[in-house]
Amino acid sequence: MNNLVIVMLLIILLLIGVGSIKNKYIFMTCLGIAI
Repeated sequence: MNNLVIVMLLIILLLIGVGSIKNKYIFMTCLGIAI
């Protein structure tokens, strides 16, 4: 069920740009909260 949410987050981050390490840490934190 959460797979769709994770995919959407990945797409949004890709659109914004996951070039910086900070965004990666934020994404990992969001995944931790979601799970």
